[in-house]
Amino acid sequence: MDLTNAHCGIFEVWGPISQGGMSRVWLARHKELSIFTSTDVRLQASYDIIKGGWKFLDKGTLNIVYDHMLFDYQNFRDLRVTGMTPGTEPLYNFDADVLQVFVSFWF
Repeated sequence: MDLTNAHCGIFEVWGPISQGGMSRVWLARHKELSIFTSTDVRLQASYDIIKGGWKFLDKGTLNIVYDHMLFDYQNFRDLRVTGMTPGTEPLYNFDADVLQVFVSFWF
């Protein structure tokens, strides 16, 4: 089967697939190899809990960091959507909220 000039998303077949000893080609989906853009909004606060030292500690802080991240894939389809023709599903995207709370000490 000659798939020359066939398109699959942003990918294009440039020549006969059977050349080079390949008799079959398998189309794989791998989100981690897909092209995506990401946006991150961060809020961060720090509070000095030890000022001027205490015993062997020079300084101590209590820290809180909040991140809101958005990921938009450009060539990976969301297969969780059913009832659509394959290849016409909406592009996959997700967002994540990350909260970090930690204490730092300098000595």
